[in-house]
Amino acid sequence: MLAELDTSSEGFDPGAFRSTLENTLNKQPLPSSLKLDLGDSAEQVSRQFRGEITDNQEMAELRLSLQKALQEVLQRLLTSFEAGVIQLCKQLNAIRDALADELAHDLRQELDSLKVSFANKEQELNTYNVLLSRLEPLINLPD
Repeated sequence: MLAELDTSSEGFDPGAFRSTLENTLNKQPLPSSLKLDLGDSAEQVSRQFRGEITDNQEMAELRLSLQKALQEVLQRLLTSFEAGVIQLCKQLNAIRDALADELAHDLRQELDSLKVSFANKEQELNTYNVLLSRLEPLINLPD
């Protein structure tokens, strides 16, 4: 859509376009967070062990359990992050599409408003021309 604008044109008003674009952007709800599910790996590890661990075998099992729990957390984090990014991209694509539609709508409204304003000014000019044509004979009277 923006590629169609002739920004080098003498009639292009970047301030007005920026204002329209900002107003349109402010109407769009932007995603504000990415939710990541880490699960309950710490709870699973604590369920396997009770009391104080003093035995070397139990200590090795605890280390192994913690290592597995960390791997699970990292895998969940990766999976959750990938799903979150995909969801975020979908939301941003939907916002982009809605933004394009909304911007086109706002630009049409602005154009319609300018047409009405222009027609009103044209009517005022016609009224002044009629008034001037009526006053000219009075102004050009010989002394």
